[in-house]
Amino acid sequence: MLERLFSSGSEASRGLQVKSVLNPLLWLSGIVLPICLIAASQFPEPGIRLALVVSGLVPPGLTCLGFVYFAIRNPDKLQSEDFQIRVQTLQMRQMAEGHGGIEVPDGHPIANPVLGTLPKPKEAE
Repeated sequence: MLERLFSSGSEASRGLQVKSVLNPLLWLSGIVLPICLIAASQFPEPGIRLALVVSGLVPPGLTCLGFVYFAIRNPDKLQSEDFQIRVQTLQMRQMAEGHGGIEVPDGHPIANPVLGTLPKPKEAE
């Protein structure tokens, strides 16, 4: 049973694609909470049970507080590292080119494929 649990955890960590500031706390919560709750169910003394339950609930609580903190103070840290690198690369390219917008080669507006095509601009008379 434990071998299946460890193998599924190993597979989950290999398949993890999104890496954000909260990933370590999420992993800590996923490991500590079940261990503490299972251990609390094995002890008959209420004091030890309470301590184990509280110890198991601390990481998920910190994860929730961390999410709220970063959502208010620095929402970019909640994005994946790959997304942050792409945004920084685009910003550096825009700064190097000396403009903040995307230049359209022919000067015509780009059509929205959902709405269909845009009408042709009227020629000056």
